[in-house]
Amino acid sequence: MSIAVSELAGRLKAVYRNGELSVMLPKASDVKVDVFDMMGNLTESSRGYAAEHVVPLQHLNRGFYVVRVSANSATRVLKIQVK
Repeated sequence: MSIAVSELAGRLKAVYRNGELSVMLPKASDVKVDVFDMMGNLTESSRGYAAEHVVPLQHLNRGFYVVRVSANSATRVLKIQVK
C-alpha cells in the first residue's frame, strides 16, 4: 500500500491509497486530475464536479507517476508510487 497526501492551501486534499486517488474539497467544485508516467506521457485524465472526486488507478503498471490536481483556480503536483 502506498499513500501520498497533498494539500492546496488548506482547501484541497489528495490521497492515493489502495489503487485510488481521492481528491477532497470543502465544497463541490470543478476538479481536473491528470496522471503522467515518469516519461511525461499522460496516462489518465479525469474531470468532475464534486466535493470528493475519486479516480481509479488500479490499471496502471507498477512504478512512479506524477499527478497534477487542479481545483478552485489552484494547481498542485504530487508523486505517487503504484505497487
